[in-house]
Amino acid sequence: MNKKHWTHCIVGILFLLVTTPATALPGPGLSAVNLGDKWDSVWRSLAGATNVQTFSAAEYQGYASGLLRTDLLAALNRAKAQHSLLNKADTRKIQFIVAGPEESLVVLAFAEGKLEAAFWRSVQLPGGADYHHPEQLSRIRGTLGQLRQACNAEPIGKKGRNHFIFQGNCGGAKLYLEYLPALDQVWALFHK
Repeated sequence: MNKKHWTHCIVGILFLLVTTPATALPGPGLSAVNLGDKWDSVWRSLAGATNVQTFSAAEYQGYASGLLRTDLLAALNRAKAQHSLLNKADTRKIQFIVAGPEESLVVLAFAEGKLEAAFWRSVQLPGGADYHHPEQLSRIRGTLGQLRQACNAEPIGKKGRNHFIFQGNCGGAKLYLEYLPALDQVWALFHK
């Protein structure tokens, strides 16, 4: 599939994620971000977004802030994703844009100025909410269903009704999607 298809796919996916406060993205510009986009282009598209931070691997704590504290590295490892974010980090330009509140965090990882991975981590049950509320399960299924449908994601792993891990393809990008019940989070990773 061509880049135009991928663009429409990611725009649609990120638009769907804006439907509830717990999944709200930090600004309108993130709906147009695609793998392979250049740092400058993505940064310009984020004009007006709130809660946006940038980190460089060359800075003190840059890797920790962009890769570890955001769970991006954990998601890349769980997905067995191919990436170059750790390759020759001392001689390559590795940068991160981290946007949004902790409840709905978006991480964009760049290698040599090009977007290599996009990660979204959403807390499905805001603090103080009722874990036993009847709408809780439908909310989780709704979030997973929207992403699954947009990227033709299929369950992987265990057999049965309750699937927590899915993989799909959105044009030229792969989707790794997981619901982590212990953390009550949904992770969505778009990678090469």
